[in-house]
Amino acid sequence: MDPFRKYIITQIIKQTGKIPRADTVLSNKVAQLKMRIKNMGVDISKVTDPKEITKYFNIEIGKASNSTHRV
Repeated sequence: MDPFRKYIITQIIKQTGKIPRADTVLSNKVAQLKMRIKNMGVDISKVTDPKEITKYFNIEIGKASNSTHRV
C-alpha cells in the first residue's frame, strides 16, 4: 500500500475511530499530502514508510517554532 495513503487512513482512524470508506476523499487527501511533502523539498518517490512522513512534519514544526522565537 502507498505510504501516503496508509498515513492518511491512520490519521482518519485516530481522529474518528472509523475506517474511511469514501475513496475520492482519500485520493484527494493523499494528493494534498504528496504536494505538501513535495513543497518541503522531499523526493516523494523515496518515501516508503508512513513514519517518514511524520518525521518530515516534525522537522517542519521545529523550523516553524524556531523562526517565531527569534529576537
